[in-house]
Amino acid sequence: MSKFNELVGRVIKWSEGIDLYNQSTERKQISKAFEEFAELIAAIDDNDEYEIKDAIGDILVCVVNADYIDSNGRSTVFEPKEEFDSQTLPLNELAGGLIIGDHCGCVYSIYRLCNHLKVDTNECFEMAVDTIEKRKLLMV
Repeated sequence: MSKFNELVGRVIKWSEGIDLYNQSTERKQISKAFEEFAELIAAIDDNDEYEIKDAIGDILVCVVNADYIDSNGRSTVFEPKEEFDSQTLPLNELAGGLIIGDHCGCVYSIYRLCNHLKVDTNECFEMAVDTIEKRKLLMV
């Protein structure tokens, strides 16, 4: 199992444990992802690597949860297996994917973004998962 898939499984397990899937909606998760997207833009503007990683990881958690809710209890997001063009900053692709509910496209855009910013996607994701696993309350 890939690191990405392991982290997806940990997000789902945590979310089920706090009953998030019965108390939240895809729209709420995407709304939260947009809040994190705004934090990501601010972190990029400030060149704050820690906050960039934190925001990317949080967006991934939200996208995984939105996907799981939208897909009726199964995960359809996957880790891209191709090389990425790092010449452009794909923020518009990520925002567009969030708007139209293209969860797999969001993950792809995040991998491209991380490649461009020279940060490890799975490190960002794991930071977020480690943080949420310490929470015991529902955060919708």
